[in-house]
Amino acid sequence: MKYSHLLLAFALSLPSVALAHGDKAHDHSQHPHEPGAPTHNHGSPHGGQVKNAGKRHIEMRLQKDQLHVWILDSEEKTVMPPPLAKANVVVGGKKHLLVLKAEEDRLAVALPAGLEEHLRTKKGKASVIVTLAVDGKPRTLRFAFATPAKW
Repeated sequence: MKYSHLLLAFALSLPSVALAHGDKAHDHSQHPHEPGAPTHNHGSPHGGQVKNAGKRHIEMRLQKDQLHVWILDSEEKTVMPPPLAKANVVVGGKKHLLVLKAEEDRLAVALPAGLEEHLRTKKGKASVIVTLAVDGKPRTLRFAFATPAKW
C-alpha cells in the first residue's frame, strides 16, 4: 500500500473516532476518543482484536488456518459484512495479499499453508492490515501481534 493511501485512510478516520459508539451513552472520562489518546478495549464477541472504525468496530481473529473479520455495531452485535475485503498479512518481512469473502456474518479467508505454519511456529512480530468498506466508506485497520500466534 502506498504511503499516501495510508495517510489518507488515517486522515479519514480521525473525525469519525468520536462517533465510535453511535447514540449509546458511554463514559469517555477515562479513555477519550481523541487523536493520540490511549486506546481502550471493548468486548470481543469472537475472541479477537477489536479496533474502532467510525460508528462501528472491526474484530479480527486468526483461527487455525483461517483469518476472520467481523463488523460490530456499538453494542458489539455483528453487522452484515461487504461481499469482499482485502488483508495484507506482514510477517517475516514479507507481505501476503489475501482476499476475504463474506461468509455468513463475517469475512473469511483460508491462510496459505506456508503462512499459517510461519504464524504458528516462528518467533517474531506480525501484522494484519485489513481494508474494507464500512457503512459505504473505505477503512484500513492494522492489527499487530506476536508470533507464534495463539489460536
